[in-house]
Amino acid sequence: PPEAAIRTWQITIADLGFLKEGLTLRINSAFFIGAILILISFAIQHRGILSTARVQAIVGVAVLLPLLIIGIVPLVTGDVATAAFSPFAPGTDPATAAWDKAGWTLFLGGLFIAAWSAYGRRTGCSARAWRSRSSTPSCSAPGRMSGGRAR
Repeated sequence: PPEAAIRTWQITIADLGFLKEGLTLRINSAFFIGAILILISFAIQHRGILSTARVQAIVGVAVLLPLLIIGIVPLVTGDVATAAFSPFAPGTDPATAAWDKAGWTLFLGGLFIAAWSAYGRRTGCSARAWRSRSSTPSCSAPGRMSGGRAR
């Protein structure tokens, strides 16, 4: 409930009302939950890259397994709501969704955002190539460095 003690208690460290009305520096349950998660992450990573990779694989399977079940069960049981796929046109309102200029703009904008999310990894993998070709890591396989020579 919203009025539960875990959600309402706080320790006020400083009143910052002079900056903005009602602004305070405080410690509450969100602070402790965040600190615990950071410490768990640090402890996992502190044990080494192999154990971190194992934990990441376990978490990945634990997250993807329910998604696969949710996605596959309706296909197997025949409970797919086909009305949800019609009309197949970009837009938020089915009555006005169409492949017109606004629809194509929305579709291509989505593709641009999806591509932009991949640029960071590509830049991180290939940025060293501009400085030194002999020690450029390959990012084709996660966790594997190839293409460089031992020094």
